[in-house]
Amino acid sequence: MKKKESPLLFSPLEQDALKEAMNISFGSASAELSSLMDIFVKLNIPGIDIIEDMDLLTYLRKDNKDFDTTSMVLQDCYGDFEGRIILLFPYGAEKELISYFKNPDSPTFQSDELVELEKEVLLEIGNLLMGACVGKFYEFLRSRISYRPPQCLQGRTFRKLLTYSEGGERESRFISLRTSFSFEDRSVAGQLYLIHREEAADYLKGALASFKELNP
Repeated sequence: MKKKESPLLFSPLEQDALKEAMNISFGSASAELSSLMDIFVKLNIPGIDIIEDMDLLTYLRKDNKDFDTTSMVLQDCYGDFEGRIILLFPYGAEKELISYFKNPDSPTFQSDELVELEKEVLLEIGNLLMGACVGKFYEFLRSRISYRPPQCLQGRTFRKLLTYSEGGERESRFISLRTSFSFEDRSVAGQLYLIHREEAADYLKGALASFKELNP
């Protein structure tokens, strides 16, 4: 029996509007980070994907071949709709990013202290990126969103958590708004995903309609 195809959640015009909203808000966030924090982030052209719950791990691993060793910063948000922000950094990125916060003349740290500091750096950078980029995007769509505290973990840990949590929701679909980013003054690049459940589509469609009215 042929599997029934899932209906499209967004029309081509709505997808273009979503990308435009992301481009404008992310561009504003990038400029704000560079002027306030001297952190120069380049955000690439965003994309939109509709994914099945059971394919989420495959989806995240698609552009991250060494997924198990990646460093992840996760943050859940809720309000007008629920979502999860995922930042993926390649292995060792924290050692490069730590220079944003550590003076070269500072005394060296013990290994345990250094590991904890590297984790704090990822959380801090993650907070800045998520707060600036995603916050601007939700603000742009006039959405009321609150955030839960972020957490930092490795890809292999996330994979195990995702495997253990699979169950009755395997048929759910997710909306992924994604972009890649890089730090212009550091040799670090990563991925940002804004994941929403399928139920958020109606709200996003309404927000996009308002956006298009204001930006004909």
